[in-house]
Amino acid sequence: MKNKKSMIVSILIVFLAIAISSALVYTQPSTPVDNVNQVQKAQVREVHQPLLDPPVLNLFADDIKIVAMGDSLTKGVGDPTGRGGYLRFLKKDLLHSGNFNSINITNLGVTGLRSDELIKRLDREKYREALTSADQIYITIGGNDLVKIMYNNIMSLTITPFMAETEPYGKRIETILKETRKINKAAPIFLIGMYNPFSKFFKDIDEMNTIVKTWDSESRSIVQQFDNITFIPIRDIFLDTSDNLLYEDNFHPNVDGYKRIATRVDTYVEQALDTSDE
Repeated sequence: MKNKKSMIVSILIVFLAIAISSALVYTQPSTPVDNVNQVQKAQVREVHQPLLDPPVLNLFADDIKIVAMGDSLTKGVGDPTGRGGYLRFLKKDLLHSGNFNSINITNLGVTGLRSDELIKRLDREKYREALTSADQIYITIGGNDLVKIMYNNIMSLTITPFMAETEPYGKRIETILKETRKINKAAPIFLIGMYNPFSKFFKDIDEMNTIVKTWDSESRSIVQQFDNITFIPIRDIFLDTSDNLLYEDNFHPNVDGYKRIATRVDTYVEQALDTSDE
């Protein structure tokens, strides 16, 4: 039992070190999500899944604006092209559905961002202006809230402070959703859940899985209080696979990880839009 606790502490120290180094050292190219032509193909060799079916032709397809905000998952850390991680694959999937004629993405992702910091950013003109005109809104947040707890308890780390922070975290999620809805009263909002990057290498340590599952459940329960807001789980994507879905830092998703997140998000978005049309 003592050895297990020691291993848990070691894992969480690694978790903290990776998060801090990613926030301080990792810099993404400044290429906008939609400005594909500025990325030289020789720099990164991308592997794309072949399209099984041709794009659907829809003469009544819409032009839409997507606003994505949150942490490094929105920023796209781990995507070597610097073009927005899951967002660039989601755009392709949504366009292929035939429901949209064109999609413009505004990426407000910030590496290292916590939920309390996102709440403050919602008062900024840049955020309010982008969100006001959004047709769809995507949010990733929470991972750095966990990192903060690790930092504050690094010398005597147990599962207790994470469980104690579950409800306050839920309150912050509620505030984010309420404030976002005040800014934009109509756009569907999609809150994307968290995942445990250590599940592949430390399968016998269940504490982090329990923490992420508990925080995800809290987010889901908050989302259920709102109309036109959807919670999208991604935790299982990284649990139920033997494939490597992590970037070389063993923390953020790699290209394949972002592709699978995009596929999951696309499924939930299509379901939500179909329901809203009924």
